[in-house]
Amino acid sequence: MLRTERGGFAAPAQSTATDSLSVGARWSMAAISVGVTSSSFLFINGVAFLIPALVAGRGTSLVQAGLLASMPSWGMVVTLFFWGYLTDRLGERIVMTVGSALTAAAGVCRRIGAFAYGHGRIPVPGWHGRRQL
Repeated sequence: MLRTERGGFAAPAQSTATDSLSVGARWSMAAISVGVTSSSFLFINGVAFLIPALVAGRGTSLVQAGLLASMPSWGMVVTLFFWGYLTDRLGERIVMTVGSALTAAAGVCRRIGAFAYGHGRIPVPGWHGRRQL
């Protein structure tokens, strides 16, 4: 540890991996991180906004609709230890990259299915193309 002028201690200056990145690369990483975080929040919390459509369109009870809305959170809880194990074994970067890529692939597959089923609009289960969001 190094002594500062005021008598405190400061960590020695060390080179980090971010020192070699350009400003553009840092901003692009920040933009990608914001996009991934926003997508995951939408996936986790967005289902709750479909509760009125489930209740009105399918006659689903509020208890059942609430259970459906909580499923993404339960999925995260159930797989938390698995992702933690993989992170410890393989490293945070690879696990986060693969997890984000798998989430994006699932979203693309879902969108392709929505396009095939509802001509590009988001189908609501049980409405069979009569009414769509």
